[in-house]
This record gives sequence, C-alpha cells and structure tokens, in this order.
Amino acid sequence: SPMLEKGIGLGYVDVGSSEIGTEIEIDIRGRREVAAIVKTPFYHQAQ
Repeated sequence: SPMLEKGIGLGYVDVGSSEIGTEIEIDIRGRREVAAIVKTPFYHQAQ
C-alpha cells in the first residue's frame, strides 16, 4: 500500500490461524516471510 508504506494482501488461512494478531508464514515469490492477521479495513481516513 503506497498510503501505508507497507505490503498488504488477502488470502485464505485455516480457521485455527485466523484469529486477529496471529502470525503466519507466507510465500512471496519463493521467499518465506512472516505476516500478521489484522482486521479490515487496513486504514481509516482521518475525519
């Protein structure tokens, strides 16, 4: 995300790994990286 200056993504995970805050391993172009389960939306615009 250019606005957050972080990578974001959506995917399918097992129910046991779907709790907010859980860290999971993901594959990014052949590299293993750690990702976290977070609540959407990822960003709330200031009002």
